Amino acid sequence: MTKNEFLLNYRISLLKRAKSINNISKACRELGVSRSVYYKYLKRYLKHGREGLYDKKRSKPVMPNDIRRDLNIKNGDRLLVIKRRDDAGLILLKQNVMDDFMTKIQDDDKFFNKVKKS
Repeated sequence: MTKNEFLLNYRISLLKRAKSINNISKACRELGVSRSVYYKYLKRYLKHGREGLYDKKRSKPVMPNDIRRDLNIKNGDRLLVIKRRDDAGLILLKQNVMDDFMTKIQDDDKFFNKVKKS
């Protein structure tokens, strides 16, 4: 029995057990899944039948061929990696660019006044 067949049989047994005892919560407890998972399987079963209970085939994520080239990153460059608040990815900053920016801030006495007015 393959992994996919095992999972299919497990999911079918969950749906059958819940129907036979007429108690979804108890069936979920017995088989160790949450009710939300049960309803996900039920929805997939009702929409696609038995085939809907198989795991979905996922495509590989699309990644740039050479992100280092695209971002002009060379060997030895030091990067600052910042996770975005909206979980939409990462921000990569070269340390030398940050150093240059910090130097400009330190040299510009009026920088913080400009920020406050904005």
